[in-house]
Amino acid sequence: MGSIRRYIVVRLLTAIPMLFILLTTIFIVLRLLPGDPISAMYGGKIPEEYAERLRHQLGLDQPIHIQYINYLWQLFRGDFGTSTYTKRPIAREILERFPATLELTIYGLIIALLIGIIFGSISAHKRGSKIDRVIRTYSIVAYSLFIPWFGAMLQYFFGVYLHVLPVGNRLDATISPPPTVTGLYTIDSLLAGDFYAFSSAIRHIILPSFVLGIVLSGIFVRITRENMIVVLKKDFINFARARGIRENRILWSHALKNSMIPIITIFGLQFALQLAGAILTETTFSWPGLGTYLKLRIEYRDYPAVQGVIVVYALLVILVSLIVDIIYAMIDPRIRY
Repeated sequence: MGSIRRYIVVRLLTAIPMLFILLTTIFIVLRLLPGDPISAMYGGKIPEEYAERLRHQLGLDQPIHIQYINYLWQLFRGDFGTSTYTKRPIAREILERFPATLELTIYGLIIALLIGIIFGSISAHKRGSKIDRVIRTYSIVAYSLFIPWFGAMLQYFFGVYLHVLPVGNRLDATISPPPTVTGLYTIDSLLAGDFYAFSSAIRHIILPSFVLGIVLSGIFVRITRENMIVVLKKDFINFARARGIRENRILWSHALKNSMIPIITIFGLQFALQLAGAILTETTFSWPGLGTYLKLRIEYRDYPAVQGVIVVYALLVILVSLIVDIIYAMIDPRIRY
């Protein structure tokens, strides 16, 4: 147990400089981009004297190292600052947007995991066959899909041509959001007993989660296949066959169970990455999550908002990575040393 605690402490200490480097890079890159929040919001439509006054109020006229020190001190106190565009606390805006991203990520990864495990297991079992070649081709094509194009094709077919699914947002315009408990509309609507809102939320999340799930399934297919091939060569699998156990039971009960650790690891890492990077999916489907929020704030050069979202993204990735590493360390003692 002591070695695990030591391992956790080392991982946390290692994450601190990584977070510091990321924050510094984002801070510098934002200020190297052409324009600033004032020019992005107003362009040349306001007098230069007024623009300079606004820059002074925001501290943008200070030397960059002073701005950086002030930002770190503000962040150290747990204050993400105020948006230069909406004038609202950034922490509140992130909390409002995060549940939408979380909901999309959960459903998308569930789809990816189901497709990946089923297809990957079949591909490993039928290694070298035509089915194996088809599934491997699918995994390559799926992961290579350009999300805006793939999403637009599904929007046109199911939304414009068939008129069976909505093409954007989280609910129909005529339906009010359910009372907030988790922030996930599909769950909150059920808790409130509002089945109209539940039906609308499910219909709205089908296309974006399907697009995200299909693209990510390519990873899980390959990971599952490679690990299943290794496990299917183990002695205990040959022993199970010699005992006359049915092949389906060997595949789904014995082989798959012993292949799950790498799959769960990839699942955890992808979960963190999608919370931090579902921007293309969200913008394609006008999904009001952190991805669309970040895109808009970059366009408006809203420095505090962009920095706040990046901090949240970094903390999520570090937290999930740490949890995955701890699980690995508990399973395999060699990792602790």
